[in-house]
Amino acid sequence: MDRIWFVHSNNETKGPLTTSEVKDSLAENKSSVIWCRSLPHWITSIQWTERHSEILSGLSPETGERSWYYLKGRDVAGPMYLYSLLDELKKLPTLARIRAWTFGMGEWRSLFEIPQVIQGLGLDQRKFARVLTTGMVTITKFDQDHIRPISTLGEGGVGVRNAVFLIRGEKVRLSIQCEDLDHTIHTLAEVRYVDTQGNAGFQFINLESKDQASIRQMIKNIISTDQERLAA
Repeated sequence: MDRIWFVHSNNETKGPLTTSEVKDSLAENKSSVIWCRSLPHWITSIQWTERHSEILSGLSPETGERSWYYLKGRDVAGPMYLYSLLDELKKLPTLARIRAWTFGMGEWRSLFEIPQVIQGLGLDQRKFARVLTTGMVTITKFDQDHIRPISTLGEGGVGVRNAVFLIRGEKVRLSIQCEDLDHTIHTLAEVRYVDTQGNAGFQFINLESKDQASIRQMIKNIISTDQERLAA
């Protein structure tokens, strides 16, 4: 599995090579193209640099062939490479009930339980904690306001309920009102997920420092209150 790559440049093909050897080769000639038996065609050096980790992750331990499948309802798609799986998943409006499987898994798993998918789709890149809280979010989409209840809130984003009208990947304006905050927060955000029940998650875009500070203080207060309750 280590020596799987072939590099073609200057009318000459070298291989099989290790990943490290390919990197050394590309340092000398970035116009090379690269192939391995799991790829349907040669790819450019830029494509290889961006995706070789995904390609390696999608290889079957036994055969080095396509090994990923996903389940949507009763329909199974696959086998496919990991990067192809990620491309397919990005086209879906919701990922809530999608399951995936590859070699080494005992059963179908939620996408949110698979590290390669989480990383590849950026599903959970939360650098900050979120806490359960109450309040309302005004979501402005196409100049129309939709008021929805908050489920969770953190420095990185906010979760809401009853928002089936949202589409993953779109950007909207938010106004967040919560009794645990010291002011109303106005910000741009991207929809990161929407499930079939209308539970949705937003990632903030360029949240102002004063808003971050307000959310940090809110989280600190909530955690402190919870600890006091447990100690009582």
